[in-house]
Amino acid sequence: MASNPISNIKDFFKKKKLDTKFKMAGSGHRLTDNNTSSTGSTSMANTSTANPKSHTYRENMSKQKAGEAAIERIQRQNQSNTRNTTLENILQQEKQKIREEYKAKEQTENIMKEEEKLVNKYKDIDSKQRFTCPTIELNESLELDQLIERMCDYIQMNFTEDLTLMSALMIVNCNHNIGDNAQQRVSECIKVLDKVVTNLMTSSVEEREKFSKIRKSKIQNKVLDLKGGLEFLSSIGFQSDSSDDWLVFQFDEITDICEQMIYYKDVLNNVEQFPLIIDRQVVHLNTEQSFRETDLSQDFFKLSADEVKREMQSLTDKRETEETLRTKAMKEHKQRKIDSKYTRLRFNCPNGVKIEATFGSNEILCDVKNWLLAYLESIDKFNLKCGTDVFTDEHLNKTLKDLNLVPTAMLFIIS
Repeated sequence: MASNPISNIKDFFKKKKLDTKFKMAGSGHRLTDNNTSSTGSTSMANTSTANPKSHTYRENMSKQKAGEAAIERIQRQNQSNTRNTTLENILQQEKQKIREEYKAKEQTENIMKEEEKLVNKYKDIDSKQRFTCPTIELNESLELDQLIERMCDYIQMNFTEDLTLMSALMIVNCNHNIGDNAQQRVSECIKVLDKVVTNLMTSSVEEREKFSKIRKSKIQNKVLDLKGGLEFLSSIGFQSDSSDDWLVFQFDEITDICEQMIYYKDVLNNVEQFPLIIDRQVVHLNTEQSFRETDLSQDFFKLSADEVKREMQSLTDKRETEETLRTKAMKEHKQRKIDSKYTRLRFNCPNGVKIEATFGSNEILCDVKNWLLAYLESIDKFNLKCGTDVFTDEHLNKTLKDLNLVPTAMLFIIS
């Protein structure tokens, strides 16, 4: 009997299905084994693992990816927290710096206020100093303005016969009270006048004409504002013109110009300066005497608590420099000193006597010691001590300003 082709095909596919099911059943096992059921489940699990397209595999892969994504989110969050923490630290540090700067600024302002009080206390100390001028027999102790007025009167009364000498004496001796730079201005005035005289000494008439007129505004500050400046120019032959803007030299009034100018130049550059002697205004105090005996002493030293604090300051200065935040203003303030021409010193003698005296800020320590030796006959060799600073022979040529003993200081006489 001939075989049916359709049946053969069905049988072929049926066999293929059976082979496939057999392969999927897993490895073989004995019927006597107890784990028959578990073997089947294990085979199914292995089959699922071996087949990437199975539902369990896809579910495991999804969980793995979800876990990786969660880990990545946590890492990003940690990095963000770290950045936030770092930023907060930086902000805190900057805030701390700002607080310290404000504190330092406040300290600076407080120190400057204290110094302003001190400056206000001593702002009139220079004008209240008293002087004498023994050279011209002005032995009465007077304030500077009063003494200069007396000196002007003396010069004008005693040198009327030589107006050039009179005016030169006034320039050199009667301008001490025109400001802190009085000596410099006097020197500039003499220099300008010397140039005027030198120009007029030129032999050529044509060149002389060029220097015969001087505009007043050009020499106002350096010459005309000083006592004796205009008087000197008038004495050598200059007169104001009709407009009063120019000083014009009168050639007709001088016969031998060269010879006269040589004399004027010699007078101008060799005129005598009368020395002013400062009145020490010495106050001699016993331990039982009140400071009220002199207005200057009690009030003057009451605000000088910094002299008492010098010792503590010297001990703590190094530590403060290392520990305290100092701004530029504080550093500049640390180096500043009160600018005063004079200083009031109080000397504490070993026997308990206190002596007060006034000295110039530019006087050297040697001048102070020499004065003490002359005033106190009972002492021979000694040193001076201020706070923890002991001034010995190596300090003798230093000024009182350099030694920071201005505008007042308390010194102890030690052996």
